[in-house]
Amino acid sequence: MGIEAMKPGYKHIFFQPHTSNKLDYSKATYESMYGTIASGWERKNGKVIITVKVPANTKTAIVVPVDDASKVTVNGTQIGKNEEIIVLSDGYGNKMIEILKGSGDYFFEYLK
Repeated sequence: MGIEAMKPGYKHIFFQPHTSNKLDYSKATYESMYGTIASGWERKNGKVIITVKVPANTKTAIVVPVDDASKVTVNGTQIGKNEEIIVLSDGYGNKMIEILKGSGDYFFEYLK
C-alpha cells in the first residue's frame, strides 16, 4: 500500500499508493506509537479515491499520480494555492504530485 516511515517511529509518514489495473481497491493499516496509520484506494465511477489516516502529532507526504494539482480534490475541495505541493517525475516521463499534510483523515479524488 505504500506506507513508509520517513522518520523513526513514523513521526513523518510517506504514502505512495500503488494503484493497479488488476485490482479495484486495496487497504492497509499499521499501529504506530502515535496511533493508527491507514491508507487505501479504490476505483469508483471513473475516479480513483485515495484515503489516508495520519495520527496526531505526525506529518505526511502523499503522492498522487497526476501531472497537475488542479485535477485533484482533497476532502471534496479543489486543492488550494496554500497547499504544500511538490511536482515529481519518476525518470520515465511520468509526473506526479506530492502533497504535504499534518495529522488528520483525508481523501483525494482524481479522474482515471
